Amino acid sequence: MADAVELITDPPEITMKAAGDKFSLQLINTSAKKICFKVKSSNNKLFRIIPVFGIVDSGQGTPLEIERVAGPPKVDKLVVEYMYCEGSPPNAEAYFKVSASL
Repeated sequence: MADAVELITDPPEITMKAAGDKFSLQLINTSAKKICFKVKSSNNKLFRIIPVFGIVDSGQGTPLEIERVAGPPKVDKLVVEYMYCEGSPPNAEAYFKVSASL
């Protein structure tokens, strides 16, 4: 049985224009714990994401702004990595750096 996804996006999928486009979505934490997230793109030259790192409290959401600059049309992916934030990390980026060094 697959683990339940505890950080969801609303909407779950978007389509952006190759000529350039902007889109806002929500990251929603459905878990009972605080979650730190990091957004990765398959093409950092075409996509601007704000914020790249963040923290979402249990049962809360946070906006994610995505901008695609003009470029050739192709299928790209955005991946949201996440983990529970134990304690009080100063920010999500610091939490991911500590986690990567373990």
